[in-house]
Amino acid sequence: MYQTLILILVTLISCAFSGETDEDFLQTINLIKEYKLPQVHISQFYPRPGLRSDNLILNATINIILRMKSN
Repeated sequence: MYQTLILILVTLISCAFSGETDEDFLQTINLIKEYKLPQVHISQFYPRPGLRSDNLILNATINIILRMKSN
């Protein structure tokens, strides 16, 4: 009897990180569409204590928040 292995890739994408451009964001959206990822968690970037991201500046402008909601 053969067994079938089912593998599902789930990823977390952080948006609105320091220095992210509209082009960066569109590339991320295109990657999700191209690979047809079955499940994607999208979160606004926020600094995390103890990690390199703790030194980055939150870049949550109105445009970034609106584009996250529209996609």
